[in-house]
Amino acid sequence: MTPVAAAPKTETRPTWAPDAASARRAAERAMHAASVAREWAERAGAGQPEAADAARAAERAWDAAMRSRVATDPAEVRQHAAQAISAAECALEADRRVSQVIAASLWAAEDRRHREQLEPAA
Repeated sequence: MTPVAAAPKTETRPTWAPDAASARRAAERAMHAASVAREWAERAGAGQPEAADAARAAERAWDAAMRSRVATDPAEVRQHAAQAISAAECALEADRRVSQVIAASLWAAEDRRHREQLEPAA
């Protein structure tokens, strides 16, 4: 017969809840990502639609962050903060898509250049 040991106690921590400050930080990250995405898309001549998506998502994040800042009910603060964080994640994803489009554009240009070099002059 094996001895029965008491189950180890697990430490309970309060679950993190988004607040107005985290919403503002997320919105600021989104605004920065959208700005960088726009600049890179303009320089590369590719990814402008994705950069516009990032800008729209950043604007949504900022609006939700501002709503969380003025909300009086804690549940409403959390709801708006969660919306801000979600919109910020959308902006960051759009920023990643800008990078992918630019990279694809650069590779396509390089492929064209190599193909032109291999084709005999007419």
